[in-house]
Amino acid sequence: MTSEQGHNAIPLHPLSFREFLRFRGVEAGPGFEHGKERFAVKKLLGEFLVHGGFPEVVLAPENLRAKILREYFELMIYRDLVERYGVRNVAFLKMLMKYLIANVSNAFSIHSYHKAIRSEMPVSRDTVMEYLGYLEEVELISLLPVFSYSLKTQQVNPRKVYTLDNGLRNAVSFRFSPDEGRLAENLVHGQLRRAGTECYYSRGKREVDFVVPRQDRVLGINVTFGDDVAGREVEGLKDLQEADGKRPADLVIITKDTSKIEGGIRYVPLWKWLLEGS
Repeated sequence: MTSEQGHNAIPLHPLSFREFLRFRGVEAGPGFEHGKERFAVKKLLGEFLVHGGFPEVVLAPENLRAKILREYFELMIYRDLVERYGVRNVAFLKMLMKYLIANVSNAFSIHSYHKAIRSEMPVSRDTVMEYLGYLEEVELISLLPVFSYSLKTQQVNPRKVYTLDNGLRNAVSFRFSPDEGRLAENLVHGQLRRAGTECYYSRGKREVDFVVPRQDRVLGINVTFGDDVAGREVEGLKDLQEADGKRPADLVIITKDTSKIEGGIRYVPLWKWLLEGS
């Protein structure tokens, strides 16, 4: 996606974390985690987590970033959606997009959403589905299906919501807490999507954030960004391993700063995982 302002084309795809670091003058080469670059990388991750990776935003003064991101939001609505698809109900499109990006990493059900908003915004269920399709097609929103070998099971279960960029999400939605865990999870999804990875989430006894089926194995990833790793993160991965008895499982917990291998699970800091690739 690009947008025109005057004679200048603005790229509307966010940078990867490695690209973001280069924009900020940090090169995370081999063995960087054992050198002075590690401290710069960890500090800049906090900025990337909140403000995202659009190039113009990365290079802008902090007090202008939210303004630029809100302008991007309007450009995306009108140029990438209204003009491209001939959208008539712009008010509902904005409402839907703001709802989705505010609810990053939450489950989303078309039926439940339509039931909740139809008195305030009398649109049909088909319109909700149509506009969702537009948002997914231009990659502003991704809706992750549940992991199942049954297509019917995937279709009837809610999907988890992810969005293109954390900065965009934070600039146009109301937040009552830092939401670092949700933002970290959105970064992980973005990295998986950037790599072209087919992924799902699991709704077993305990949720697994990302399930990546491979030819002979399944990869399970949980994301946590607190100082401690909750037991449910471990238990969810173990449940996945037991439920998917058809293939061995690689189990990963992406953390704030914990690095170890324990109980068959690899714990890796988010900053390191983003630089390793997915």
